[in-house]
Amino acid sequence: MNGWTIRTMGVGLAVSLAMGTSFAHPHRAPRPELSAAVPLALAQALDLSAEQRERIEQLRREELKQAIALKARIRLLQVEMAELLDSETPERELLGAKIEEVAALEAQLRKLALDTRLDCKAALTSEQLERLEDLHGRPLRFRFGDFLRRGPGDAPAAAAWRGFGN
Repeated sequence: MNGWTIRTMGVGLAVSLAMGTSFAHPHRAPRPELSAAVPLALAQALDLSAEQRERIEQLRREELKQAIALKARIRLLQVEMAELLDSETPERELLGAKIEEVAALEAQLRKLALDTRLDCKAALTSEQLERLEDLHGRPLRFRFGDFLRRGPGDAPAAAAWRGFGN
């Protein structure tokens, strides 16, 4: 190596170290969608008790663990299907069975999300449910991750509720 290459590599290393590890490994940054915590704005707006907050967080943690496992299994099946399709003579029956297994796992994911949402809703009092509808401005509608996509000042408490049962 010549002197110029070594100096360039040295400067690059120094810059990387100066910027910190988050610059060097941006994929290792915390992922907010993996949090089971009840958003503070929502907890305050609904005046959740400590027990309610813990119950909802517990429900969301359990759902998150199960959802991660189901999604991983789905991804593995997709890779297996791609391998089968790349083979010289793909077996239709085997591919069909894998497609059915993926569909069953996706149905489990939907049921899991629905159960969690209903359980979270059951943890609220009727007054809190009414307050939640007032915050939201229309009957309750639950959608995954809306609160993650909203900007500051966009009804954070109501938007955060739509993320319940991720």
